[in-house]
Amino acid sequence: MPPPPGPGAKLVHDEWRAHVWDLTPVPGASHRYAGLMDTVVVWLGEGTVRLAPENGPAEELKVAPGTMRYIKKGARQTETVVSGAPREIIFELE
Repeated sequence: MPPPPGPGAKLVHDEWRAHVWDLTPVPGASHRYAGLMDTVVVWLGEGTVRLAPENGPAEELKVAPGTMRYIKKGARQTETVVSGAPREIIFELE
């Protein structure tokens, strides 16, 4: 089983090609995308997150239900919740 992407993440689906996590971080909480797999993040809640890639400038992103982001395998970044409770479903794809 892969390591969770952050504190409080619940593994809701696990098979050889995909791992699916349900995560509701709180303001100030951070989690890291390790870059081990292609990853698709779908936000289910509203808020603002700060995305800090390992090799690039950080950006703030306002998210709402349905906002999606693709993170290519090998790309590492840290996500920190600035405001709200932006629940997200994280799809890690082999």
